[in-house]
Amino acid sequence: MKIKTIISTIAFLFIAITSKSQIVLEQTYTNGEMHLANLTQSGYKYYTLDRINYKIILYNTNHSIFQTINLTPPPTGYEYILGYNSLSDNLFNADNLIEFVMTYRKTSSPYNTMGYVFDENNTVLLNIGRCIVPSIINVGGNYKLKTPRNPAQDTTLIYSLPGSLPCDPCGGPAGIIKNSNTSNTLPNAFPNPSSSQISIPYVFTNNETVGKICVYDVNGKMIKEFKVDNKFETLILDTQEFTAGTYYYNLTTDNGVSSAKKIIVIK
Repeated sequence: MKIKTIISTIAFLFIAITSKSQIVLEQTYTNGEMHLANLTQSGYKYYTLDRINYKIILYNTNHSIFQTINLTPPPTGYEYILGYNSLSDNLFNADNLIEFVMTYRKTSSPYNTMGYVFDENNTVLLNIGRCIVPSIINVGGNYKLKTPRNPAQDTTLIYSLPGSLPCDPCGGPAGIIKNSNTSNTLPNAFPNPSSSQISIPYVFTNNETVGKICVYDVNGKMIKEFKVDNKFETLILDTQEFTAGTYYYNLTTDNGVSSAKKIIVIK
């Protein structure tokens, strides 16, 4: 009887482990290529460009619709191309409206493209002119809009952007290449998990004197921001303000953003 019980237990554990390790299809999007944005106000969102119905559709991470942005139809003979990883709510200005880079590409030869920055109300924030598809780059924490001109012009324009993007737990904004030479590292926080306070040690290694430690939830939304300097080496985080769960934090200085560390709050 005991042998049968042991065999049944092993079989149950095997099924439980294998079921957790399977790759599961969550959702199929049929209205265009899906991208990922990390919005300052509401965290991660999937989004697609519906070229037929002239819409950008944003989805929550559970794949329910978050917001639909109706677009002005492109000029006759042109089609939309959505700028790669350009959708944000705090990058091109500070009004919390969703903004994005859009290009109109001619559907017949010569295949010219025209670039614009729009907000969700279809207000033109920037007329780029003729260009190849623009992209966002991060240069040591300063965000730029890179707009290559048509190849015949052999020119690239770089625009400084007034805003910023929230950081992913991995240490950089969603999908954005980070050009950073920081070597700042974060030792492990302690005690971790904790129900009251967590000590977060930090080290400046590039002659910096000030920086900030940002705490994010699992959706990449910033929860807290603390200014730190080289007079101290530890930040004491009061976890009683947080709900139970997993959070991430990183150190930002003028030289870039450190890799993120994980903390767990228990109640």
